[in-house]
Amino acid sequence: MTGALRILALHGYHGRGELLRAQLAPLAGALAADAGFVCVDAPALAAGDFGWWHAVPDEHDRSGQAVHYRGWSATCAWLFALLRDDGPFDGVFGFSQGAAVAALLAALCVVERPASDPPALPFAILAGGFASRDARHATLLERAGGIAVPSLHLIGRRDGVVAPRDSHALASRFAAPAVVEHDGGHVIPSTPGVVSAVRQFLAQARARTAATRRRSAPVAAPARVAGCGAPLEVPLWPGRAHPAMQLHHPRAGSGALPVLVVLRGGGYARCDGSGAGSAGRSRSAARTMASTSRSGMVPPRSSTSGQGRRRIWAPWVRGIWLAWASRVGWTSSSPAATRSRPA
Repeated sequence: MTGALRILALHGYHGRGELLRAQLAPLAGALAADAGFVCVDAPALAAGDFGWWHAVPDEHDRSGQAVHYRGWSATCAWLFALLRDDGPFDGVFGFSQGAAVAALLAALCVVERPASDPPALPFAILAGGFASRDARHATLLERAGGIAVPSLHLIGRRDGVVAPRDSHALASRFAAPAVVEHDGGHVIPSTPGVVSAVRQFLAQARARTAATRRRSAPVAAPARVAGCGAPLEVPLWPGRAHPAMQLHHPRAGSGALPVLVVLRGGGYARCDGSGAGSAGRSRSAARTMASTSRSGMVPPRSSTSGQGRRRIWAPWVRGIWLAWASRVGWTSSSPAATRSRPA
């Protein structure tokens, strides 16, 4: 990944995007080559209100101690629309109430996506934050193992608005939090130590993103072998694209017409895909192919002694037989398997 990371930035309770941009300026300036912050206004500001929500007594709680976050549903819907329409973002930054919102948003993105997918917000940086006290968020923030999003927490030892213990409590809700304390109060710090810690955290995030993209990159097309035509990919099991083998055909006029078989991922003589004993089974498969009749018949399946597993030779013989038949001008009886002689 190249260029600065694009980070969604969420302001505090009485803030707005423009104010957060000014509060972030010293830190953002020091990180200009590493990150760009997209500061947005809470949707309530457009209606003449403020904040991402308002904590009010929960009318369903008889003890009178529980709170309900009025406005959270509208905020949540607005944020997901923002991620859909203005994303993707490489991470999220939150200050004060915005940090509490960012934590909930990061957790929701993990819950809403399949476990095999990377989170919609790959990391969170939270300054002067606290954990939501709305009972509806308890199961979300108390997930087993913590919120599976890398997080960096900036906590002021002299914070008189959000107690440091509350910021540490928020950090404890994440699976692997990194915590940096500073000597300031309820501010976004920009001391050399904080800048260094944030830059290192962003570098790690960049490396994770690059690794994820490499794993999800499409598989390159099969390379040609010198002296051969375009390789033929033959699935080893019916109805499955993988595992597969490559058949490389010599070009016409090159004399003898052998077929080079490239097995991708080990031996597949057994239906469980085990590579154990693959070399011996490959030789056995070749002998079986040699004794197969010109009609394309394949030997019956047999059991693997001692384990009760069936050996399935059909994909092997069909693929290699098809490659050989295409060289001598024969075609399979199956229209889908018909091959023309390579030029």
